[in-house]
Amino acid sequence: MSKNNIKIIASSIIFFIITYILFGTLSTVKAESTYNQSVKSGIEAFPQEYQELLNALKQEHPNWTFDAYYTGISWDELVQNETNHGHNRIINSANSLWKCSCGDVATGYACASSSITKYYMDPRNFLNNDVKVFQFLEISYNERIHTLEGIKSVIKGTFMENKKVSVTVNGNKQEMSYEQIILEAAKQSNMSPYSIATKIIQEVGSKGSASVSGTYAGYEGYYNFFNYAASDGGSPIAKGLEYAKNGNGKQTRRRKRKVIITLDRPI
Repeated sequence: MSKNNIKIIASSIIFFIITYILFGTLSTVKAESTYNQSVKSGIEAFPQEYQELLNALKQEHPNWTFDAYYTGISWDELVQNETNHGHNRIINSANSLWKCSCGDVATGYACASSSITKYYMDPRNFLNNDVKVFQFLEISYNERIHTLEGIKSVIKGTFMENKKVSVTVNGNKQEMSYEQIILEAAKQSNMSPYSIATKIIQEVGSKGSASVSGTYAGYEGYYNFFNYAASDGGSPIAKGLEYAKNGNGKQTRRRKRKVIITLDRPI
Protein backbone atom coordinates (compact mmCIF):
# COMPACT_ATOMS: atom_id res chain seq x y z
CA MET A 1 0.00 0.00 0.00
CA SER A 2 1.47 3.37 -0.99
CA LYS A 3 2.18 6.13 1.47
CA ASN A 4 -0.40 8.34 -0.26
CA ASN A 5 -3.08 5.71 0.20
CA ILE A 6 -2.17 5.35 3.86
CA LYS A 7 -2.54 9.09 4.44
CA ILE A 8 -5.95 9.14 2.75
CA ILE A 9 -7.19 6.34 4.97
CA ALA A 10 -5.69 7.77 8.14
CA SER A 11 -7.46 11.11 8.08
CA SER A 12 -9.53 10.18 11.14
CA ILE A 13 -8.20 6.78 12.14
CA ILE A 14 -7.54 5.54 15.69
CA PHE A 15 -4.28 3.92 16.72
CA PHE A 16 -3.60 1.56 19.59
CA ILE A 17 -0.01 1.80 20.78
CA ILE A 18 0.73 -1.16 23.03
CA THR A 19 2.57 -0.25 26.22
CA TYR A 20 3.55 -3.39 28.06
CA ILE A 21 5.08 -1.44 30.95
CA LEU A 22 6.45 2.05 31.47
CA PHE A 23 9.56 1.63 29.37
CA GLY A 24 11.24 4.59 31.04
CA THR A 25 11.87 2.55 34.16
CA LEU A 26 11.82 -0.96 32.66
CA SER A 27 10.65 -2.14 36.05
CA THR A 28 9.95 -5.82 36.65
CA VAL A 29 6.47 -6.80 37.76
CA LYS A 30 5.78 -10.21 39.20
CA ALA A 31 3.80 -12.35 36.79
CA GLU A 32 0.26 -13.17 37.81
CA SER A 33 -2.30 -15.59 36.45
CA THR A 34 -4.65 -12.70 35.64
CA TYR A 35 -3.80 -9.26 34.31
CA ASN A 36 -5.33 -5.88 34.95
CA GLN A 37 -5.74 -4.44 31.46
CA SER A 38 -6.99 -1.01 30.50
CA VAL A 39 -7.11 1.47 27.63
CA LYS A 40 -6.37 5.15 28.17
CA SER A 41 -7.04 7.79 25.53
CA GLY A 42 -4.80 10.67 24.52
CA ILE A 43 -1.08 11.25 24.14
CA GLU A 44 -0.88 12.27 27.80
CA ALA A 45 -1.78 8.66 28.71
CA PHE A 46 1.60 7.46 27.40
CA PRO A 47 4.96 7.49 29.19
CA GLN A 48 6.88 10.74 28.75
CA GLU A 49 9.39 9.31 26.25
CA TYR A 50 6.50 8.33 23.96
CA GLN A 51 4.86 11.73 24.07
CA GLU A 52 7.51 13.67 22.14
CA LEU A 53 7.34 11.18 19.25
CA LEU A 54 3.55 11.05 19.26
CA ASN A 55 3.23 14.83 19.39
CA ALA A 56 5.43 15.06 16.29
CA LEU A 57 3.08 12.68 14.48
CA LYS A 58 0.10 14.66 15.73
CA GLN A 59 1.51 17.89 14.31
CA GLU A 60 1.87 16.30 10.89
CA HIS A 61 -1.51 14.52 11.09
CA PRO A 62 -3.87 16.56 13.31
CA ASN A 63 -6.80 14.17 12.84
CA TRP A 64 -4.94 11.14 14.16
CA THR A 65 -5.80 10.01 17.68
CA PHE A 66 -3.85 7.70 19.97
CA ASP A 67 -4.89 5.26 22.69
CA ALA A 68 -2.54 3.52 25.12
CA TYR A 69 -3.28 -0.12 25.84
CA TYR A 70 -1.88 -1.19 29.21
CA THR A 71 -1.71 -4.98 29.29
CA GLY A 72 -0.61 -5.51 32.89
CA ILE A 73 2.15 -7.83 31.63
CA SER A 74 5.69 -7.08 32.75
CA TRP A 75 8.40 -6.41 30.19
CA ASP A 76 10.55 -9.29 31.46
CA GLU A 77 7.68 -11.77 31.27
CA LEU A 78 6.78 -10.57 27.81
CA VAL A 79 10.31 -10.96 26.46
CA GLN A 80 10.68 -14.38 28.05
CA ASN A 81 7.49 -15.68 26.46
CA GLU A 82 8.23 -14.17 23.06
CA THR A 83 11.74 -15.64 22.89
CA ASN A 84 10.82 -19.24 23.62
CA HIS A 85 12.73 -21.33 21.10
CA GLY A 86 10.84 -21.50 17.85
CA HIS A 87 8.18 -18.99 18.90
CA ASN A 88 9.61 -16.25 16.69
CA ARG A 89 11.93 -16.91 13.78
CA ILE A 90 14.31 -14.93 11.65
CA ILE A 91 15.92 -15.69 8.30
CA ASN A 92 19.09 -17.70 8.71
CA SER A 93 21.23 -15.27 6.71
CA ALA A 94 20.49 -12.42 9.15
CA ASN A 95 23.03 -10.79 11.44
CA SER A 96 24.30 -13.29 14.03
CA LEU A 97 23.21 -10.95 16.84
CA TRP A 98 19.63 -11.36 15.66
CA LYS A 99 19.72 -15.14 16.02
CA CYS A 100 19.44 -17.31 19.12
CA SER A 101 21.96 -20.10 19.69
CA CYS A 102 19.24 -22.76 19.58
CA GLY A 103 19.95 -23.31 15.88
CA ASP A 104 17.63 -23.90 12.94
CA VAL A 105 13.94 -24.37 13.61
CA ALA A 106 12.98 -24.66 9.94
CA THR A 107 14.79 -24.70 6.64
CA GLY A 108 16.35 -21.28 6.14
CA TYR A 109 15.28 -19.91 9.53
CA ALA A 110 16.66 -19.65 13.06
CA CYS A 111 15.21 -18.68 16.44
CA ALA A 112 15.09 -14.93 16.99
CA SER A 113 17.36 -13.61 19.74
CA SER A 114 15.96 -11.75 22.73
CA SER A 115 17.73 -8.54 21.62
CA ILE A 116 16.04 -8.37 18.21
CA THR A 117 12.72 -9.42 19.77
CA LYS A 118 13.01 -6.56 22.28
CA TYR A 119 13.75 -4.12 19.46
CA TYR A 120 10.63 -5.00 17.48
CA MET A 121 8.39 -5.10 20.55
CA ASP A 122 9.38 -1.60 21.67
CA PRO A 123 7.00 0.86 19.95
CA ARG A 124 9.40 3.76 20.48
CA ASN A 125 11.59 2.40 17.69
CA PHE A 126 8.85 3.01 15.14
CA LEU A 127 6.99 6.12 16.27
CA ASN A 128 9.17 8.49 14.25
CA ASN A 129 7.78 7.25 10.94
CA ASP A 130 4.25 7.85 9.67
CA VAL A 131 4.28 4.58 7.72
CA LYS A 132 5.92 2.17 10.15
CA VAL A 133 3.64 3.39 12.92
CA PHE A 134 0.77 1.64 11.12
CA GLN A 135 1.92 -1.67 12.58
CA PHE A 136 0.13 -0.43 15.71
CA LEU A 137 -3.12 0.26 13.91
CA GLU A 138 -6.24 -0.77 15.80
CA ILE A 139 -7.78 -3.37 13.49
CA SER A 140 -11.34 -3.79 14.78
CA TYR A 141 -14.22 -2.66 12.55
CA ASN A 142 -15.38 0.90 13.15
CA GLU A 143 -18.33 2.07 11.06
CA ARG A 144 -17.47 5.72 11.72
CA ILE A 145 -14.05 5.33 10.11
CA HIS A 146 -14.24 2.51 7.60
CA THR A 147 -15.87 3.43 4.29
CA LEU A 148 -16.17 2.10 0.75
CA GLU A 149 -14.11 5.04 -0.49
CA GLY A 150 -11.37 4.20 1.97
CA ILE A 151 -11.31 0.58 0.82
CA LYS A 152 -11.18 1.72 -2.80
CA SER A 153 -8.04 3.72 -2.06
CA VAL A 154 -6.39 0.63 -0.55
CA ILE A 155 -7.17 -1.68 -3.48
CA LYS A 156 -6.47 0.93 -6.18
CA GLY A 157 -4.10 -0.47 -8.78
CA THR A 158 -4.69 -4.10 -7.75
CA PHE A 159 -6.61 -6.96 -9.33
CA MET A 160 -9.58 -5.97 -7.16
CA GLU A 161 -9.99 -2.44 -8.52
CA ASN A 162 -13.21 -1.76 -10.45
CA LYS A 163 -14.11 -5.44 -10.50
CA LYS A 164 -17.33 -7.20 -9.58
CA VAL A 165 -17.79 -10.84 -8.69
CA SER A 166 -20.75 -13.13 -8.21
CA VAL A 167 -20.98 -13.96 -4.52
CA THR A 168 -23.21 -15.70 -2.02
CA VAL A 169 -23.65 -13.82 1.25
CA ASN A 170 -25.42 -15.82 3.94
CA GLY A 171 -27.15 -17.91 1.29
CA ASN A 172 -28.14 -15.05 -1.03
CA LYS A 173 -26.49 -14.74 -4.45
CA GLN A 174 -25.61 -11.30 -5.73
CA GLU A 175 -23.01 -9.30 -7.63
CA MET A 176 -20.71 -7.15 -5.53
CA SER A 177 -17.56 -5.11 -6.00
CA TYR A 178 -14.49 -6.14 -4.05
CA GLU A 179 -14.81 -3.09 -1.82
CA GLN A 180 -18.38 -4.12 -0.99
CA ILE A 181 -17.28 -7.69 -0.29
CA ILE A 182 -14.45 -6.54 1.95
CA LEU A 183 -16.73 -4.18 3.86
CA GLU A 184 -19.26 -6.99 4.39
CA ALA A 185 -16.47 -9.28 5.56
CA ALA A 186 -15.33 -6.58 7.99
CA LYS A 187 -18.80 -6.26 9.48
CA GLN A 188 -19.15 -10.01 9.92
CA SER A 189 -15.69 -10.57 11.40
CA ASN A 190 -15.38 -7.27 13.32
CA MET A 191 -12.10 -6.70 11.49
CA SER A 192 -10.91 -3.49 9.87
CA PRO A 193 -11.63 -3.65 6.13
CA TYR A 194 -8.38 -1.79 5.51
CA SER A 195 -6.53 -4.53 7.35
CA ILE A 196 -8.39 -7.23 5.40
CA ALA A 197 -7.62 -5.57 2.05
CA THR A 198 -3.98 -5.01 2.93
CA LYS A 199 -3.58 -8.61 4.06
CA ILE A 200 -5.04 -9.87 0.77
CA ILE A 201 -2.54 -7.79 -1.21
CA GLN A 202 0.28 -8.94 1.06
CA GLU A 203 -0.63 -12.60 0.61
CA VAL A 204 -1.51 -12.86 -3.09
CA GLY A 205 0.12 -9.75 -4.55
CA SER A 206 -1.35 -6.75 -6.31
CA LYS A 207 -2.02 -8.80 -9.44
CA GLY A 208 -3.48 -11.76 -7.54
CA SER A 209 -2.23 -15.34 -7.64
CA ALA A 210 -3.46 -18.81 -8.47
CA SER A 211 -4.87 -18.94 -4.93
CA VAL A 212 -7.60 -16.49 -5.97
CA SER A 213 -8.03 -17.28 -9.66
CA GLY A 214 -10.75 -19.87 -9.13
CA THR A 215 -9.22 -21.88 -11.98
CA TYR A 216 -6.37 -23.79 -10.30
CA ALA A 217 -6.35 -27.36 -11.68
CA GLY A 218 -8.25 -29.70 -9.39
CA TYR A 219 -9.60 -26.83 -7.30
CA GLU A 220 -11.73 -24.91 -9.77
CA GLY A 221 -14.13 -22.58 -7.99
CA TYR A 222 -12.13 -22.44 -4.75
CA TYR A 223 -10.38 -19.38 -3.35
CA ASN A 224 -8.00 -18.68 -0.47
CA PHE A 225 -7.31 -14.97 -0.21
CA PHE A 226 -5.19 -15.24 2.94
CA ASN A 227 -3.17 -18.32 1.88
CA TYR A 228 -4.39 -20.01 5.02
CA ALA A 229 -2.74 -23.47 5.41
CA ALA A 230 -0.58 -22.82 2.33
CA SER A 231 2.54 -24.11 4.08
CA ASP A 232 5.93 -24.66 2.46
CA GLY A 233 6.76 -27.97 0.84
CA GLY A 234 5.00 -29.56 -2.11
CA SER A 235 2.51 -27.11 -3.60
CA PRO A 236 1.58 -24.36 -1.12
CA ILE A 237 -1.25 -23.15 -3.36
CA ALA A 238 -2.76 -26.64 -3.60
CA LYS A 239 -2.51 -26.99 0.19
CA GLY A 240 -4.30 -23.69 0.71
CA LEU A 241 -7.05 -24.54 -1.77
CA GLU A 242 -7.41 -28.01 -0.25
CA TYR A 243 -8.04 -26.30 3.07
CA ALA A 244 -10.68 -24.09 1.46
CA LYS A 245 -12.27 -27.12 -0.17
CA ASN A 246 -12.32 -29.25 2.96
CA GLY A 247 -13.08 -26.44 5.38
CA ASN A 248 -16.40 -24.82 4.50
CA GLY A 249 -16.84 -24.82 0.74
CA LYS A 250 -15.49 -21.67 -0.90
CA GLN A 251 -15.41 -19.41 2.13
CA THR A 252 -12.85 -16.69 2.57
CA ARG A 253 -11.14 -17.08 5.94
CA ARG A 254 -8.93 -15.33 8.45
CA ARG A 255 -7.35 -17.07 11.44
CA LYS A 256 -10.10 -17.84 13.97
CA ARG A 257 -12.44 -15.37 12.24
CA LYS A 258 -14.98 -16.85 9.86
CA VAL A 259 -16.33 -14.73 7.04
CA ILE A 260 -19.39 -16.21 5.36
CA ILE A 261 -18.84 -14.88 1.88
CA THR A 262 -18.57 -17.33 -0.98
CA LEU A 263 -17.02 -16.22 -4.26
CA ASP A 264 -18.81 -18.05 -7.05
CA ARG A 265 -16.97 -16.73 -10.09
CA PRO A 266 -15.28 -13.56 -11.39
CA ILE A 267 -17.46 -11.37 -13.59
